[in-house]
Amino acid sequence: PPSERFAYMFEENNYEVLDTPAINDPSLLSWEDASGKYKDKLSKTRKRTGLNSAISVAYGKLTENINAVVVASDWRYFGSSIGPDEGESILYACEKSLKTNSPLIIFAQGGGMRMQLPSAVSLMQMPRTVLGLSEVKKKNPVIIIADSVVAGGISASYAACGDFLFFEGKKTKWMFAGPRVAANASNAEPPEDFLEGSWCMSHGHGDYMIEQRRDTKNFLVKFLNIILKKDQSSIIGEENIDNINETTKLNKETREAS
Repeated sequence: PPSERFAYMFEENNYEVLDTPAINDPSLLSWEDASGKYKDKLSKTRKRTGLNSAISVAYGKLTENINAVVVASDWRYFGSSIGPDEGESILYACEKSLKTNSPLIIFAQGGGMRMQLPSAVSLMQMPRTVLGLSEVKKKNPVIIIADSVVAGGISASYAACGDFLFFEGKKTKWMFAGPRVAANASNAEPPEDFLEGSWCMSHGHGDYMIEQRRDTKNFLVKFLNIILKKDQSSIIGEENIDNINETTKLNKETREAS
């Protein structure tokens, strides 16, 4: 759950969970299918999780000299799928990053857009979130960390638009459609690790593999110290600073060109 992620990422009592907007427009809650009304399902999910959205946002101190906006998802909330509330949460995180001049860290997770009922309104969150992140990237670094499963419209929108993409664990999956769909489309049996983080990295998709979840914060702090140019020498040694700065510049130019 996001509460556990935030407690791990931030220093104790040095963060706040932001009160992101909840969409309660009746016209967006009137969908219904054979399994029931979306309004009822949403109400039950909110009550069970204590959340208004699958996505939660927090702001605080990762260390004494690094503040950050962190976005995390809750799989219990419609499989971390994206609907109107989640789109608003991501845009709220973007706004907070810009106002506080802080890095934006998104732990991306979920099966895609919530197409069962919110349908087209969920699809609208794809361009909205991409535009939000594009504004943040003009001023602050955006780091995407693939967590568990990143699929569908999530992998095709904001999760693909960071400055950096890291995998949290070799088994984390990144896909648009799953291995079975790919196998049927290509009429060939995919490798055992198909679409897992290790496979993606070996095919040039992703910037770094974080082997264990317990190492995530330590890695991010070191990484942010480098790209934010905070006390680099104590982390990597004076002799490597110029090389890292040059590599960071090259990576940025390459990403902008692509």
